[in-house]
Amino acid sequence: MSEADRIQQLLDDPIIERAFENVYRYLHELIDETNSDDVETLRSLSIRLNLLATVKADLVAAIENETYEDFVAQQNEELRNVH
Repeated sequence: MSEADRIQQLLDDPIIERAFENVYRYLHELIDETNSDDVETLRSLSIRLNLLATVKADLVAAIENETYEDFVAQQNEELRNVH
């Protein structure tokens, strides 16, 4: 089984899908419950929410690229450029 096939299998797993949904909902609940004056907490929650979406999008991109190794190399290059 290829890496892309394995990633697709994970994304299709109802447990993984529910986990993404639960974390997404939980972060939104925390945002709703956080005092609007608590800018640092809201910023942190927003970053976490964006990262969750990014992780899922990156997994989908890895499948669509069909060349998981190239995708990983690209991600590593981007990380090196950030630091």
